[in-house]
Amino acid sequence: MISSMKTQHFTIQNIYIILSVILPVLSIYVSPIPGIDLGTACILVFGVIMLMSSQSFHMYGLLSLILLYSFVVSIPAISGGAIEYSSSGAVLVRLMRFIILSLLMIGCGYANYYNEQKYTKVLGVASLIVAGYAILQSIVFRFMGIKLRNIFGKERGGAVFSAALGQYEDVYRPPSFFLEPSAVTYFLTPFLCYILFRSKKMNYKDFLVAAVLTIGILVSTSGQGLLVIALCWGIWGITQIKSRNIAGIIIAALCAVLFFKNFDMEYSLSRITTEDELNAVDARSGGYDMVKELSGTALLFGNGYGNYDETIYYSSFAEILFCTGIIGLALVILFYAILFIKGIRYQRVLVLASLILMLGGGIYTATYLCLYLPLLLSRGRYSDLHS
Repeated sequence: MISSMKTQHFTIQNIYIILSVILPVLSIYVSPIPGIDLGTACILVFGVIMLMSSQSFHMYGLLSLILLYSFVVSIPAISGGAIEYSSSGAVLVRLMRFIILSLLMIGCGYANYYNEQKYTKVLGVASLIVAGYAILQSIVFRFMGIKLRNIFGKERGGAVFSAALGQYEDVYRPPSFFLEPSAVTYFLTPFLCYILFRSKKMNYKDFLVAAVLTIGILVSTSGQGLLVIALCWGIWGITQIKSRNIAGIIIAALCAVLFFKNFDMEYSLSRITTEDELNAVDARSGGYDMVKELSGTALLFGNGYGNYDETIYYSSFAEILFCTGIIGLALVILFYAILFIKGIRYQRVLVLASLILMLGGGIYTATYLCLYLPLLLSRGRYSDLHS
């Protein structure tokens, strides 16, 4: 009997870990359930199994407060009592996905089944596959002019794989298994932080893994990726200097030279600095421009989670401000600040990287929170976050 229970626990644990890691890929595709992506459908089915098998349910205090506030502030948008930037149905679906996935995967899954050793092992393998495929896409296109497929099923947004460059593309940006190249950075960042800072001294295998992940981000030509790389390797280089690790300093210097010499850094930087319509910064400013137009009450409390203009790109911070207001943003920043204060080295760097990505990218979603938070909410170091 005891052996059977242990086997069941380990099975559920393995499924929980795999689902958490591959959720960003699964969420791209449609599911048999209309209006629900494949990742959400898998978690809903798996959630029933977890709830029936789990011994406890636990949510961290501030995260619970964020979910509760998001729900309360969205009631006017759902009931028709606020300006509808999106339909009330769309707002309700986004809100429920955010809350339900967080409750199931963090409150139930993390609380009962998280194992750091297993989680990082699965995440490491998945990260190497994603980075390796992005590198392969880049190599094949450079030498053969062929775009390798990134979509392997019916995508929920109706996107169709194209082997040719798009109308506005002049440089191929490998997306690996995602729809957008920026998602390569979002996915690879957690394990890059982990592998660089989990211990004070890296072995050659760790360094090789970190190099592959870095190259995977570089070939995507993501401007956000450059900032993450600069942050992670910059802090790592400083630690080598402080510890007077001559070998580490030399390796970091050689890698920097190789990266700048062999990769199209100029294009990645130009996407940040160019003044034309393809400027990556301007492309992400639309959400902040919408925030500037909000009235005092809307700016303070927000318009409701998921209630935004769907024709405009919102980075995470812009979306948080627009949807949940200054109060919502303050709660999120406080949450990450406590994670930083209570975290160990790799967690603190991951918090900083997360804030950088949230400034210009879209990782404040249930999809990426389920991937990032298990690494940030390590057991035994966040007692003041407990409800």
